[in-house]
Amino acid sequence: MTPGVVKFREPADTIVSRFTVAWVEDKAIERKKRQHVWAMVGFGAAALVSIITTGLLHASLHLAVGAAALVLAGATGYRWRAYKRLDIDDRKLQTVLRVLKILRADIPRTERVSLSVDLRDYDATASHPGPVAVFTDAWFRLTTRLADGNVVTLMLTDRIKRKTKRKGRLRFGAQSQIRVAVRLAKQYRPAASIASRLQARPQRDGLPLAGVTAASESRLVVAFRSPKVQILRHLPAGDAVLQALASVYGGLAAARRPA
Repeated sequence: MTPGVVKFREPADTIVSRFTVAWVEDKAIERKKRQHVWAMVGFGAAALVSIITTGLLHASLHLAVGAAALVLAGATGYRWRAYKRLDIDDRKLQTVLRVLKILRADIPRTERVSLSVDLRDYDATASHPGPVAVFTDAWFRLTTRLADGNVVTLMLTDRIKRKTKRKGRLRFGAQSQIRVAVRLAKQYRPAASIASRLQARPQRDGLPLAGVTAASESRLVVAFRSPKVQILRHLPAGDAVLQALASVYGGLAAARRPA
């Protein structure tokens, strides 16, 4: 699996198997990246030593060794860039695996899961964004019917603000929105009663409610917004998506409970 937009419509177990293989392959690519970094450092050091000692005996040999080391360092750098382009954000792979491994217990075995994941970097579609840039990365969308008859759609979108400071340093401000859309089975309708219950429920576990909409009698859309972070790897992942779904189901259970 390479960075790009990947789409599947398959049983949950099949998708889990595909992403498990992708995880193993990605770890191998990361190891090769590290190996090439060390190789570049070694060749660069060899070239530097050869150039510094050129004034000693066998100057031509020193120059030849230095030139060869520089060529090897350049070739190694080229390979490192190739592996870097193939490296996939661990958070994205982990989110798919975490959500599906937990959720598949509630998905009928014959049910096909519709999944779309953008495995590219958040700025993959940007061109010359400038010193201050804002990116919206709507990279995760999963739709499936659960065993209770509800059809759920889970979406995760990152909004990333990037500032380029002096000397090329980057500063980030990032936040994620998790949306849970549910097409309700008959026993859970109407959506309006669930929406009111969700709005009355206290916020918990650091995932504030951002909005609840009863789009129709059978359709409910609930949005959550994560706290802002300055380190991208601290953005919410699979556990937060599952937490959002659990919160929605808490509202469903409360609405069905006798008054």
